[in-house]
Amino acid sequence: NTLEFGTEGKTVLAGHNSGVITAYDLFNKNQVTQLPGFFMSACNALARVPNDQNYLYAGYSNGALAQWDLRKTDKPVDHVLINEGIPINHIYYHSNALYVSSGVDTAIRLDLQIPEGNINAEAPTFLVANDCQVAQFVATPHNDSIIAVGNWGLCVRFQY
Repeated sequence: NTLEFGTEGKTVLAGHNSGVITAYDLFNKNQVTQLPGFFMSACNALARVPNDQNYLYAGYSNGALAQWDLRKTDKPVDHVLINEGIPINHIYYHSNALYVSSGVDTAIRLDLQIPEGNINAEAPTFLVANDCQVAQFVATPHNDSIIAVGNWGLCVRFQY
């Protein structure tokens, strides 16, 4: 399209009900990668590491949280079950940690083992969300805290 600009070299990711994840070249609209439906469950949430475009984190409707390497797409590099059988609502990457929302009562911070980015789920930090479902996490402009918003008027700031 002659009105299109700024799309060259950019990709967009899509999680599907089948559990498959696809990546598309935004400039030419071609599919460049497909990750299998490894968990046989819908992919509900995706997060990418800004400074390393090879790694991707995906949340599934069965409660699985997976780390994928886009260079090796046959199986996840690492995965954990957050709340087995309860969907992952949202994943947010910030400062070598994943902020994960699952169901109506689980919001956690999981540290990542750098440089590989593996998920350290042995000692999660539970974030108090007053039995509300977190729909979105975002970092504050000065990067000193995370804000979570969700249902029933939830708006909480977490310092880390």
